[in-house]
Amino acid sequence: MRRDLSGERFHRTPRRLVMGVSAGSTILCFATTFRSACFNNWFMMLIDRSKQRNSRRRPLALEKLDARRVLAAFLWSSDVDGAWSDAGNWQVTEGTSVTGVPGSGDTVIIDRPGADPVITIDSVTTVDEIVTAETLAVTDKLTVNRTLDVAGTLRWSNGDLFTNGLSIDAEGRFEITGTPGSLSSSIRNEGTVDQSVSFAPTARSIVIENAASGTWTTTNSLASDAGFAMTFNNRGVFQKTGDANAIFPNTNSKFTHFEGSQIVVTGGTLSLPTSGTGSEPSTGSTFNVAAGATLDLLEGIGHYTGTYTGVGDGRVEIASGASFQAGFSPTVLDFPEDMLHWTGGLVQASNGTIENQGFMHWSGDDGSRSLRGRMFVNTETIVHEGSSESLLDAGGQGTLMTNASGAVIQLRDTGSLVGGKLVNEGVVESNGESTELDSKLFAELGSRVEVTSGTLNLTGGGSFASTELVVANAAELVFNASAFNDPVILRDGAVISGSGDGKIEFRKGRFDSTSNNAAIDFQPGLFQWSGGEFVRNIRNLGEVTVVATDSPDAGPLAVVTSSLNN
Repeated sequence: MRRDLSGERFHRTPRRLVMGVSAGSTILCFATTFRSACFNNWFMMLIDRSKQRNSRRRPLALEKLDARRVLAAFLWSSDVDGAWSDAGNWQVTEGTSVTGVPGSGDTVIIDRPGADPVITIDSVTTVDEIVTAETLAVTDKLTVNRTLDVAGTLRWSNGDLFTNGLSIDAEGRFEITGTPGSLSSSIRNEGTVDQSVSFAPTARSIVIENAASGTWTTTNSLASDAGFAMTFNNRGVFQKTGDANAIFPNTNSKFTHFEGSQIVVTGGTLSLPTSGTGSEPSTGSTFNVAAGATLDLLEGIGHYTGTYTGVGDGRVEIASGASFQAGFSPTVLDFPEDMLHWTGGLVQASNGTIENQGFMHWSGDDGSRSLRGRMFVNTETIVHEGSSESLLDAGGQGTLMTNASGAVIQLRDTGSLVGGKLVNEGVVESNGESTELDSKLFAELGSRVEVTSGTLNLTGGGSFASTELVVANAAELVFNASAFNDPVILRDGAVISGSGDGKIEFRKGRFDSTSNNAAIDFQPGLFQWSGGEFVRNIRNLGEVTVVATDSPDAGPLAVVTSSLNN
């Protein structure tokens, strides 16, 4: 009388079944009605060994497999490199549908502790499921009906790769090289992906989950043409290397950033597609871009919340055709000088606040930028440069942008800021050849407008509390607005003062006040009145020089309703 490994008695004539998978670990089971305990012990031994290996080599994810499928598994039996199609490399457990080489209904386990064999798929292959801790080289079409779990290396260099789910474990690696065919599989990467060539197109869109522990590195576009849409959810590191440019060619592709993730660009240009959705926006990321490299952040509509920071000497760009939209939570931009450039497209802060806490360059000579919403706040530095305009617009309602106390907006070159309202609590500085502020300027208490070179034209009027106008030698600040539509209104008790060796000219428009308690106070020779109107009582505490002008833009000199009082 014998007992099986569970201790149960049996009297049937036993049939030996070898279930071991490596030298020194063979377990003999007997094919009887009482063999289940034996199999369970063997299966748990594999799982326990997998967990023990985790600290010294690679984890084998056997716990992901149903025990009944492991009982019917094909096991790789060689410690040396070999071909998948060679039946001599396989050890067959009970219950397989075929013998020799795994088939379409079979589960495959590849695990050789102490060895590193390379298993080459050298012919068209279909199996039910694969778990591998070794190197699996795909050189012909591979179809996996269920999942392909990689705790070793998956090297895809030729043929199509079709699975119902590809999982790269924390110590796993996926190499995409050579001339791979079509990919039809969602991917979860917790380890390393090294992609040196593009995927071929497929009719099936895919989802890629790059986990917090995952690093995905590419030197080229992920997909080879516009027929391949994908959703890439990045919680880890997505890295672009090499000098070639990389894009997502399908307009339906989407790249969503999650808090704690990173984009690294060491060379060339990486162009990302749309990002997030209104209900599930991107939630934050760090962009690390090397000198000479560019990250084109967005093509199409992107939805953002959270904090986005920059590292490196490269360039991050929001370009023409992009629509950067803030979600209902605050969106923070924090980039070093000369890194973040908004060159075209739309930035919208209608549902949540967009706050610039670093340097943001509104730049370019072609096209225009459109800022919409009433919750855009600058707390550090915005540099407006180039010859194109930035439109503060919100469907006719007007955009409200706030330049906070201590913050700076620099107007350079020959560009213009048009429409909407600019609330200035800090400094608006012009140092270009000829710049224009056509937005309504709400100059708050203690704010300043500085012109260090060239000419700044204030054409949008506005509302002034006590503020200072500073104009350097040979520079000009010109009030040049429409007489009735865009007045400069001095609030109750406001004093507009001025200093510097340049010139402030009231050429066209209207100075008005909300009370009898407003004043202007300019040092001798600074403020020149060549046209326009003073309306209601505005006290003059300094000096106003009345000058004749031949400029066709100058309006008539006039004091309406009351006088300009000394």
